[in-house]
Amino acid sequence: MAELPSDLIMMGGKLSDLIDFVYPNFTENSGNKDYFTDRAILTLTNNNVDKISDIMINWSPGEVKVYPSADSVNLTDDSNAEQSQLYPPEFLRSLNIFGIPSEGLCNGTCLICHELYNKVIDAEIITGSHINKRVFIPRITLTPSDTKLPFTLK
Repeated sequence: MAELPSDLIMMGGKLSDLIDFVYPNFTENSGNKDYFTDRAILTLTNNNVDKISDIMINWSPGEVKVYPSADSVNLTDDSNAEQSQLYPPEFLRSLNIFGIPSEGLCNGTCLICHELYNKVIDAEIITGSHINKRVFIPRITLTPSDTKLPFTLK
């Protein structure tokens, strides 16, 4: 079992207290890429990651924009409308299809978003070997060609 230094442990309190401890003055520093490069909160479950993300998004200045994942289907021509109800969005999001990245960033790259457009995110990489590189992330439809599913994602 590994032991953590006592200055890295925060006992009790609310999740928002932990976030404020790791990211003091978050709102004032939200656009400062250097502020984020040496800070992280490690958690054991994705559920906790979601809770932390929700709090930090609510603390972020500016408009929140949601880019939904592919969560509907195109059925084959001989299908009927009732068959689409067999594939709810929750089920589609749970699929792990070869050639389609999972929801979210798939390689852990950290970004600062500069602009959120309808079909493109303008961001800057703040960690790793491509630090300071400006990237434009387009919203594109990815349709796997090699799948045994009776539908295509849209």
